[in-house]
This record gives sequence, structure tokens and C-alpha cells, in this order.
Amino acid sequence: MRDHLLIEPPDDLGRYELYLSEIKTAKLIHDWVSEVSEFEMEKTYGIGPGDIRSKVELAEWLMHAMSRLAGLINKSAVPYTEEINRRIAYGIKPDLLELVRLGGIGRVRARALHDRGLRTIEDLRKTSYDRIKQIPNIGERVAASIKKQLGQPREGVVPDGEDSQRSLSEF
Repeated sequence: MRDHLLIEPPDDLGRYELYLSEIKTAKLIHDWVSEVSEFEMEKTYGIGPGDIRSKVELAEWLMHAMSRLAGLINKSAVPYTEEINRRIAYGIKPDLLELVRLGGIGRVRARALHDRGLRTIEDLRKTSYDRIKQIPNIGERVAASIKKQLGQPREGVVPDGEDSQRSLSEF
């Protein structure tokens, strides 16, 4: 990865250790947004899930700050920084950004939907509740929630967790 780095490694051993720590954190965030599993990351980096979450939250905060600065300095960069911030928040590749807009859909469920050909909100609108509920990690309650968020509630099915619902106007 040396060719991709903006800063040359320092010669001083003390600063070099800090430099490697920063590289490790950057690699961890890269793995996170590349959908590497937490289990794999724990093994690779020798850290626990709380440490991963802590680094991710810090990266979210930094990217949010970068987005705000971009709004002042280079407005054309704002959409890019906001996209990266959402990728960091959910730990996803860009192809899942649309799906995670739905309440109750995170990285695992979005990938399950995507891998079965449901890649957009429109794909979900066109797909039956019965097909959606059969997808691993989705089930009846989440399928009902998806359909309700899309303005297509299944009669007789009311999903729990109304607080996770988003309005149709967001889509």
C-alpha cells in the first residue's frame, strides 16, 4: 500500500510506531467499508468489537467534520464526503447505499437482499412480500417493515418496532 500513502514513513522509531498505528487504523476502516466481517477484523487486528466500534465512530465524526469543511471550501466535494460517511456508518460498499436507507436494514440484511437481485428501492417495490421474507436474515417482520416503509403494507401484518420506520417521502 506504500504507493497509496500521502506521507512517507518517518525515520525516527518512536514516530514510526505511531505512524504504523495510524496506518493500521486506516486499514481497519477500509476493511470495515469493504464489508469485512467483524470476526475477521478481530482476528486480523487483535482487537474486540468495542474497539472496532470506537474506531468507526471516530472515523464517522472525522468524515462528518470533513463534510462540513467541504461545504465551506469545496461544495462539489460534499456529496462524496456524505457518501463516505454513510459507508462508514453502515460498514458497506457503495452498492448498498440505497438499501440501507430503509429502517431495520443494515450491512448484513442489505447484502442479503442485494445478493438475491434486490438492489434498489424499486426492486423491493416490485418484489412480493412472500419472496422478501424468505431471504436469509430478513424474515416476516422485516419483510413487513420493508413493505410498510414503501407504502405497501401487507394486510394483517403490523411490524414491531415502529420507531425504526421511515416515511415513504424519504424514498
